[in-house]
Amino acid sequence: MVQLGPDLAVSLEGLAHLSINEGAVRWIERSGKTFQAAKTTPLPDAPHTLAKAADGSIYVLTWSSLVKVTADRHVDVVQKIETDGLYANSMAIDGAGALWIGMRQFVLRLTPSGTRFTETWFVRESCQHMQIVDMDCVCH
Repeated sequence: MVQLGPDLAVSLEGLAHLSINEGAVRWIERSGKTFQAAKTTPLPDAPHTLAKAADGSIYVLTWSSLVKVTADRHVDVVQKIETDGLYANSMAIDGAGALWIGMRQFVLRLTPSGTRFTETWFVRESCQHMQIVDMDCVCH
């Protein structure tokens, strides 16, 4: 759950299991002295991790995409980024606006480049190639 303003927050929800892969942003707003869960806006698929930017927007990494969520209730796919099976579980934004995403065996840096991001993958020096083994991404 992330606060977007004094009267607005969002929670991310989703499920990725077997043939199900769906996600949504749930808008939570103040109504007098209470909070109400408003309707949801769909995400391309299940969310993995998020980080809040200096401008108050939220970047969400799903299994297939980087998504930007803003206080004016826009949910926009910034670009496709395949992380299916890599289990991204953390994201941070540095002072230059680059997104750093931690996952199994890999770190991905997304450097701002206009309205998109340039991908730089960091792996162990001994990792010559990646392949799927028993449904896991493995470095060889």
